[in-house]
Amino acid sequence: MTDAELIQKYQKGDTDAFETLLGRHKNALYTFLLRLTGAPDRADDLFQETFLRVLKALPKYREEGTFHHWLFRIANNVARDTKRRDAVRQRHVTTDDALVDVAIGSLLRPDEETERRDLTRHVEQALSELPEEQRRVFLLRTHANLRFREIAEQEGVSISTVISQMRYAVAKIKPILKPIFEENK
Repeated sequence: MTDAELIQKYQKGDTDAFETLLGRHKNALYTFLLRLTGAPDRADDLFQETFLRVLKALPKYREEGTFHHWLFRIANNVARDTKRRDAVRQRHVTTDDALVDVAIGSLLRPDEETERRDLTRHVEQALSELPEEQRRVFLLRTHANLRFREIAEQEGVSISTVISQMRYAVAKIKPILKPIFEENK
């Protein structure tokens, strides 16, 4: 059953359809929020707030693109709104080592898992050094699989700005990760 069919069922009163829809997208959404914030507790809060907003908006949902992109747009807006509120309260988000376990899982052999953890730690460190706008564009492009046009619409900027932010992000991440990839050859 497609997302659109599940949404229609939910709009007609089938609450199980929402559970199925949530199950289908929860891992990708949580991982996106986790990488965006760098903090599991923060990602949990944003995840819950995102799905509260989705529940509120879903009865009026009109299919203009995919549900996946609509969901990630809401998550991105929730994250942005929360960051603004936090700036007023002067909170600081820190990276948590548990991020690796949540994002990767334990499907690898111990030696592969160790390599994967090291790589993930370096990637997270590289992402944390990016300005927020570049990190957001990088994650929306690589993790949420949004097109540059969709990111531009979501962020309220031009496509050339999005492409420029992506180029700067890659340029900043590449030197940090290059030694790791050369080491693993």
